Amino acid sequence: MSIFIEKAVQNQRAANILLQDSYKCYVSSVHCAYYGVFQLMAHILRHEVGSGNYNYWNEWGAKGSHEQTIGKIFDAIQQRDKKQATHFKRMIEVLKNNRVTADYKEKEVTIEFSSFAVEQSEKLHSLLRTTFNI
Repeated sequence: MSIFIEKAVQNQRAANILLQDSYKCYVSSVHCAYYGVFQLMAHILRHEVGSGNYNYWNEWGAKGSHEQTIGKIFDAIQQRDKKQATHFKRMIEVLKNNRVTADYKEKEVTIEFSSFAVEQSEKLHSLLRTTFNI
């Protein structure tokens, strides 16, 4: 199993655990939900559609790396299924914006907000795994 897939799985698991009543770590849950999807996208770019040399940090630097990654994944999905690509773009943008809200905005993050993010991330994991046969 690729290290990126292992990280994606761990973050998805953490996102669900952090939602539980005994933890109530809703901000961290949203954060983990997003990064689990991001790490799965990194795996895809490195092993499924790329040359194996994918390193977003070195290639694009910190600024814009998420947009570049999302854009490259969108393009790869669009080559396979335009409808799924549109669906992916809508869901990932919502999840990314929710992660930014959870991490950086002065707004309370509720269980409903966090649960929605985790649900979106699970749908994105499914879409990506199905599209790229992972």
